Amino acid sequence: MEKMNEDLVKLDDAGRHRVNTICSTFSNASIQERKVALGHLLNRCCPSLLSFASSTLDTLVRLDFISLLPPEISFRILTFLDARSLCQAAQVCRQWKELADDDIIWHRMCEQHINRKCEKCGWGLPLLERKLLYATKASIQKRYDTLTKRSRPDNDNSASAAKRLRTEPAPIIDSSVTQEKHNPLPECTEKASSPPLRTRPWKEVYAERCRIECNWRHGRCRQVVINGHSDGVMCLQLQRNVLASGSYDATVRLWDLTAFRQIGLLKGHSGGVTCLQFDKCKLISGSMDKSIKIWNYRTGECISTLHGHTDTVLSLSFDSTLLVSGSADHTVKLWHFSGGKRITLRGHTGPVNSVRIHRELGLVLSASDDCSVKVWSLETNMCLYTFNAHIGPVQSLAVAGNRLFSCALDGTIKQWDIEKWKCVHTLFGHIEGVWEIAADQLRLVSGAHDGAVKVWEACQCVQTLKSDSGPVTSVALGDCEVISGSEDGKIHLWLFNNSSDEGNSLKVSPFTVTKAADSIVRTPTAVIQTVPDEYNGYSISEVPANGIGF
Repeated sequence: MEKMNEDLVKLDDAGRHRVNTICSTFSNASIQERKVALGHLLNRCCPSLLSFASSTLDTLVRLDFISLLPPEISFRILTFLDARSLCQAAQVCRQWKELADDDIIWHRMCEQHINRKCEKCGWGLPLLERKLLYATKASIQKRYDTLTKRSRPDNDNSASAAKRLRTEPAPIIDSSVTQEKHNPLPECTEKASSPPLRTRPWKEVYAERCRIECNWRHGRCRQVVINGHSDGVMCLQLQRNVLASGSYDATVRLWDLTAFRQIGLLKGHSGGVTCLQFDKCKLISGSMDKSIKIWNYRTGECISTLHGHTDTVLSLSFDSTLLVSGSADHTVKLWHFSGGKRITLRGHTGPVNSVRIHRELGLVLSASDDCSVKVWSLETNMCLYTFNAHIGPVQSLAVAGNRLFSCALDGTIKQWDIEKWKCVHTLFGHIEGVWEIAADQLRLVSGAHDGAVKVWEACQCVQTLKSDSGPVTSVALGDCEVISGSEDGKIHLWLFNNSSDEGNSLKVSPFTVTKAADSIVRTPTAVIQTVPDEYNGYSISEVPANGIGF
């Protein structure tokens, strides 16, 4: 419109008068008369004028419906867009950006994709801190309900109205700023466990998780090797940035994965540590000395020692009220924290290598050298069903929702439908027995005697991670890391996050954590001075990058 007025001013008085007369006559005509007149005018235009009319119409017919509509309708429209379309919408103009970047929309996007496969696009993003996702859901929903009930002010455009309705983004854990340097262990109480938070937009959270998922899909990672145990690593568990490892050397070690340093050492077992699990308050370990120990892992104090098994304790699993253990004495024991009640489940004819609690279905699952997986009722303590599909000793179980995975020394991994009690998939890929598996809602990892760690998605092997440490005896899975333990005492980590990349590339040399020595470590790529004091007796040095394989 401004350009048309400028062109009109450039005409002489007689020209302006004629144009104004034509426009006035056209404006006073009826719709039908305008259509007839416009058709006759276009019929009298030369090709150059028709081209001008076409380019002018292309601009005039564009309608900014997002800005013209009430904000509640605009928000409703934008909630149907995918992430790419939302980012493109945010580049249209400032008004669109205000709406397309709103926390309401991106919180829903995170809720739709994080720790689950989206039914629309098939993408799933690594797990966000679950507590924070649910804690902010109510406030976001309240904002959305308030917004959709408001009527649009007559004198305000949608962007300014939406801007007034915006609140501070939800507090989100930032992986780059919340790692505690002095005490990375999570606190025991709920109040004390809250990590230092900073405000982050949900769009930023989604983008961070999307980058990590892209790294998973394309195999972009860096490798870290931790060498602290003096004998084979038998069990691993990861919780946030803390890794616990148990070994044949009869110790449990705790590692801070932000600095790759040891932060705890638990000694007390007289035999190798074969299984462990920890939460915010305690760590429970089982051993070849036939005992189960409960630790305050912050102080290193052994709170209690449980005796009852007559052979090596091979596996354990606990929740807030119950501890389940499996042993080489062929039994499964239930230890109730309240009242100290102990129940023994008998039925296996071989060592019980793995146990899991499925509280939602009220079940205990156990796997044994007798090639079976048994399902027990927590209510009746009776065996409900026995899966007999493996032809080798079943070594490990992993539960993700209603999916149960089992692995065996027959080299296969099987997926079971717990509710229907049947095998739905058999995964082939390892050429030797599979010792350990771990799973979440998005993927499964497995470690085998062939020395390979495989990553599975939708029952397909998508990556094979290799090391030079021989058979893999234990694995752990995080939202951006795969961890394995080996018979030589080394712990291998493959990190898929972006903590050390510049731009969007992950060109980071892998490095290893070894016992400190005041010396110069010479590598094919660099010369690095070790700093023993900085890492509590452990130092970082580079290793050749060819340790990674896919």
